[in-house]
Parts: sequence; structure tokens; C-alpha cells
Amino acid sequence: PWRPRLKYAPLGPDVAPSVTIVTPVSRATPVLFETLESLRGQSLQAWRWLLVEDGSRDPETAALLDLAQRRDARVERRSFAIERGLARARNVGVLAARTPYVHLLEDGDLLEATALEKASWALRSRPQWAYVRAHSIEVGEVALLHAEQAPRDAWLVAPPVAGGAMFRREAFVHAGGFDGLLGDDALEWWDLWLRCADRGLAGGCIP
Repeated sequence: PWRPRLKYAPLGPDVAPSVTIVTPVSRATPVLFETLESLRGQSLQAWRWLLVEDGSRDPETAALLDLAQRRDARVERRSFAIERGLARARNVGVLAARTPYVHLLEDGDLLEATALEKASWALRSRPQWAYVRAHSIEVGEVALLHAEQAPRDAWLVAPPVAGGAMFRREAFVHAGGFDGLLGDDALEWWDLWLRCADRGLAGGCIP
């Protein structure tokens, strides 16, 4: 609550997005709108939010996703007829993106107001980076700050915190995306980082 809240004017519908935010959805809750409001408060307003619905038959989820679309025209949906897993849902979202950068964001996660701007600038100004991660705060009984600056070789021993990264779309595709057979318990993220390293795709972490 002590964070400043700045009001950035949204761009008109004729401005093409430069970043696609991809979020898999299995069973939506009202916290979805907290994520939406953090996107609407971004200093970089040229974004598109792609919600990939993973075979949900829950009427409340459908109603919440419909409401999110009505609230902001930059929200789009993809839906699976049957459940295929969040990892595959992320892959579908990235492949459907029409922007050079894709930001992977979980339902309920929040972004600082300049997160998309700084992450996309980091990739634009560092052509050697395939992805960029950021410091993050995990909220629970105790708020934990994750500030990962470890070299990628350290990821052979221990994985970074899952989630929350912006990729060059072409680099994500080159790495092969997520392995949907690994489930949705963060192993698919560790596998992705290792395959990026195996293909020479490096990145960085910004505060």
C-alpha cells in the first residue's frame, strides 16, 4: 500500500502492442482483476494480455474471463476443450503472440508499475539476452525477496524461483518451450532454464 500509484494514460486501439503477457488459467478467482489492474497501471501501455483457459468447465471462471475482456479491450482469450496442463497453455499463448517480447505471468501475480517498460528495455538494449527476470517478492507469512543474480551454471545445482520472466518470443520457441509432461510444479521451469543454457540462450536479472 505504500507504493506510489501513477496513472498512465492508455494508448489508443490503433497502437500495436510490443509485449504480450501470457497467463494460463485453470480456475479463475477474483484475484485475476488485481493482476489486470497492475497491467493497466503499467508505464508501458502497449501490451496485450492473452489468457489461455486450460479446459475449464467452471461457469465462474468463464464469467470472470468475460468480465476481464469487457473491462479492457487489450485482454484476449484462448481456450482448450479439455485440460492439457498449464505448461502447454503457456506454450500455446507464446505461439499465438504477435509481438517480439512475451512476458509469462501467473494468475494473481502483480507487477511494479515500470516492470514491462524496464524488462523490454533490458532486452532491447542487450541483444545478447534471450530473457530477463526481475527481483520478486513472495508473499506469505513472511515476505521473501528473491534477488537472483547467480550465473546460469548455478542453475545446474538449484533452480531459480519459477515464473515471471520476459522472453524474446523467437528465443522461447528456439528453446522448445515448456515440457508439458513435467507437470505444473516448477520442474517445467527448471527444465526450460537448462534447455536455454544448453542452446546458448543467456539472460539477466534486473532489480
